[in-house]
Amino acid sequence: MTTKIGILTPDEAGAKARSAVEKWKEGKKRAALEGRAAGLKKTGHAQMPVVPVVAPAAGKILALEEKKELNAKLVEAADKGNKAEVERLLKAGADVNARERQGFTALMKASWKYKEVVELLIAHGADVNAINNIGRTALIEASSGGCNDIVELLIANWADVNASGRFGVTALMSASVHNHVETVKLLIAHGADVNAATNTEATALMTASEHGRKGVVELLIAHGADVNAREIGGKTALMEASEKGHTEIVELLRKAGATE
Repeated sequence: MTTKIGILTPDEAGAKARSAVEKWKEGKKRAALEGRAAGLKKTGHAQMPVVPVVAPAAGKILALEEKKELNAKLVEAADKGNKAEVERLLKAGADVNARERQGFTALMKASWKYKEVVELLIAHGADVNAINNIGRTALIEASSGGCNDIVELLIANWADVNASGRFGVTALMSASVHNHVETVKLLIAHGADVNAATNTEATALMTASEHGRKGVVELLIAHGADVNAREIGGKTALMEASEKGHTEIVELLRKAGATE
């Protein structure tokens, strides 16, 4: 008996194929049990049933490749701040949360400085708390660049102000090391933890002290940063500032109670 080949939807074809294979397996088992598998034993195989043809199969493969290309172009367009191209790619079916090799999404790329693109991506459902392979979020990117309008936009759309990735770096730490005082103020106002620590127990105060960010150091101290906290190697903010010759910061830390 010949199985009729028809044009089916993917779901119908899958169901019919599974049913046909199961029936074949059951028939094979039954034949062996009843001693009627002589032909099977002789040839070592049995005739498989015909699997129904799914018309759009080739198209689906092409669509997957096209999707990958659209996704890659979306991240690239966002990185360049090309709002029109981002909008076109989203309408064409690009995944708003697609990632490139390092795990950066279009939102992360745009958050460095392209507010209108960020707004567009968020409107299309971009995950504001996604973390890439090196532990960065869109908020961390915006904070690193001192883009306060984007920082506010992300926080307004539920970005986690204290989120950190594999190394424990937060948005506050990134803003601090890049000397973005106003960004530091903004993050603290929205609940950033001034004593959050990285995987090596380093804090924003230590980093700011090491790099000579006096204004940031003053701000962190004013909001309760622990001036005597130590990282894994035993160093404190005072040690970092002293080693780098940042005398004004050394004085600030000592006045705030730093002892070593």
